[in-house]
Amino acid sequence: MATEKKTEIFAFLFKILILYQFTTRSTVSPITLTGASSKIIDPNMVEHLDFIMVEHEGITKLNGSATHRVELQFMEAELSIDSERQPDKHVRLFYMKMDGCRFLKAKYKKNRLLELIRKGLINSQSFLTSCPIPAHHTFKVELLDISEMYPHFLPNVTFFVTGKLSSRGNILWEIHLTGYTKDGNRTKNSAA
Repeated sequence: MATEKKTEIFAFLFKILILYQFTTRSTVSPITLTGASSKIIDPNMVEHLDFIMVEHEGITKLNGSATHRVELQFMEAELSIDSERQPDKHVRLFYMKMDGCRFLKAKYKKNRLLELIRKGLINSQSFLTSCPIPAHHTFKVELLDISEMYPHFLPNVTFFVTGKLSSRGNILWEIHLTGYTKDGNRTKNSAA
């Protein structure tokens, strides 16, 4: 009789845990974006560039689009992630230069961060999976959620992400994101 009661209590607690996971996962994010900005470096090559933060189901996500004036046969992408250790002191957490065409073709599957970014971009109907990129093709980013990219076991940090797109050594545009992980780590320098 006592074991049946323990089993019932355990089953009840398990149901509550599962319900909690399903109801809070979509409304609680381990990452909060505080700023997004983009800049066209070469206006002869880039027709349009715009990235903004949007609130969707309680989570700040990224929307944006980029259109190039010319066909892109080759692309290089550069991604860096820095953390604020103390005010005005940053530590580089991640840096990678990559072939943008290989990224589109999913050639970086072993890199968890890049694969999560690529999977987020695939949700956009305008996402191409190979080069060349035709002139005037608009890449759209729709409700990109970067919260899945942050491992839950790492400590709270304020972060700065910089992404750059180049073609044949010529920087076309760059994007900057700022934010913090978890809820208790806001600093005065985290706003863009």
